Amino acid sequence: DGSFGTDNSVTREEFVKMLLGIFGKETENVDNKFSDVDENKWYAPYVNTAADMGIVSGIEEDIIGVGEKSTRQVMSVLIVRYLKQENCELNGAAIDSFTDDGDISDYAKDSVYALKNLGLINGMGDGSFMPRANATRAQTAQILYSVSLFMKSRNTMTRPYSVMWCPEVHITMKFDFFMITVILIRTTQYLGLTIR
Repeated sequence: DGSFGTDNSVTREEFVKMLLGIFGKETENVDNKFSDVDENKWYAPYVNTAADMGIVSGIEEDIIGVGEKSTRQVMSVLIVRYLKQENCELNGAAIDSFTDDGDISDYAKDSVYALKNLGLINGMGDGSFMPRANATRAQTAQILYSVSLFMKSRNTMTRPYSVMWCPEVHITMKFDFFMITVILIRTTQYLGLTIR
């Protein structure tokens, strides 16, 4: 019906495409890493490029989890992995813990709090993060927009950042919130899904 479907979930492969897109990363011709990735599908070059970069890893040895919904904590981990690929230094200390800190998986805690310390994620209104909840399109667009703004401002900072500094990043962010929304919509249309 032409609506964006803000509360709809984002799958793991969809988020990988959006993440590479927001950083302007081109896909590479690399070998297929996962048994559940169809080389003929649209997502294959994105997933395999991200795997080759060390950004994504399988939920099992050779399974990426195609079609599975991406959780909020997984989304945080992938974003931080990409930032680290760009030589960004992050502070993952739980300076101000979420009320559901105990629900955040150990592998994701540093990433979640690194983004929180940057002000890129704030959690829910009750002070929780809901790490295992599925990331919605609206949440995905919001955090990617926040990341893009942060990266845009890195070369114009007038004072040192205490939690993150990316001295060797040379990425030109070309996407604003409108473009992120377009990415989400077009990904959904490419999959042949109904936008609700």
